[in-house]
Amino acid sequence: MNLIFFDGVCGLCNRFVNLLIDADKNHVLKFTPLQGKAAAELLPKEFIDELKTIVYFQNHEIFTESDAVLEILKSIGGIWAIFYIFKWIPKFIRDYIYQWTSLNRVHWFGRFDHCRMPTEKERARFLD
Repeated sequence: MNLIFFDGVCGLCNRFVNLLIDADKNHVLKFTPLQGKAAAELLPKEFIDELKTIVYFQNHEIFTESDAVLEILKSIGGIWAIFYIFKWIPKFIRDYIYQWTSLNRVHWFGRFDHCRMPTEKERARFLD
C-alpha cells in the first residue's frame, strides 16, 4: 500500500495532496490525515504528536521529510518521477530545506479549522 499521512489542517499539505490526486492517474496513492484513526493505528506516536513531516508508508517502509516527497513523486511516475534526481543531493541538505519550509508553512500557506474532507469522487482514495 502507498499511503500518505499528511497534516489535515495545513494549507501547504492540502495543496500537495490536491496536486497528487490530480497527478496520480493510476490511483496508486491513498491518503489519510495524521490526525486520523489510521495514523494512530499505523504510525509511531512522535509523528502524530509533532505534525512536522509528511509520512509515506510504502511496502511496510516509512519515509519522512524529503525522502517521503521524492518517493511519492517516484511512485506516481510520469513526468513527476524526474524529481527523483534530487535524491543525489545529500539528505541533510534536502531535509534542512524541508524542515525550513515546514517551520514556515503555516505563515506562508495558512491553516484550516478542520481536516480536509475528500469529495465524493475522492472518497475511495482516503482512509479515516
